[in-house]
Amino acid sequence: MKRTAIILFILISYNCTNSYDKATSNIKTRTIIKGHVSDIERGLNIENFKIVLNRYWDGWSVVQYALHSEFIDSVRTDSNGNYELIFDYIRGERYGYKAQYYGDPYYTEFIDNGSIKEGEKNIQNINAWYPTILKLNVKVRNNEYPHLRISNSVVGNNSRSIGPTADFYKRDVDSIVYLKSKPNSDIKLLFYYSTGYSNGNFHSKEVFIRTSLLDTINLSYEIDCSTF
Repeated sequence: MKRTAIILFILISYNCTNSYDKATSNIKTRTIIKGHVSDIERGLNIENFKIVLNRYWDGWSVVQYALHSEFIDSVRTDSNGNYELIFDYIRGERYGYKAQYYGDPYYTEFIDNGSIKEGEKNIQNINAWYPTILKLNVKVRNNEYPHLRISNSVVGNNSRSIGPTADFYKRDVDSIVYLKSKPNSDIKLLFYYSTGYSNGNFHSKEVFIRTSLLDTINLSYEIDCSTF
């Protein structure tokens, strides 16, 4: 028992440390990351958008895997939406981008998301779109096994949901809900309803719409859960 405890302590102590020792390498290569940040849907350059450069390594927290990171440097886009950051790439380390915008109103999409290559000029353009709002006038009926959930995603984008969902817990309700969505895009609205715990009890309906560049888009739906 004592031997097991000692071994466990050694493993935890080792794995909680940085998986790469900086002192073991002094090979540094001048490396550049640069690119352009814009709201492609609206044709707008985005100024003062923050690009963060982090170093990453694999590690463990007690007995659970965790990806660790530390801040290396950052840069903000100029009035034309351009940025450039020069740093010393230490061989053997792993680096990555992180996009930040004060207030976080934008959804960011990396256009050419590759790993940062040592000693090269790495181009990373970013599409950062400000969401349009779907104002949904919803009539829910026969919601016997709440909750009914409404979400939306961009068609052809691995069905990744955008923003918060709208959930309904009352059997019958008339309500107005607001969902963030991508402007000027083909969008899938998903109405999801469950009458139990097995796979056969999960029901959904899909509605496809095309958003515009309007800040708010008004839509109306009547949802009878008994017809799912």
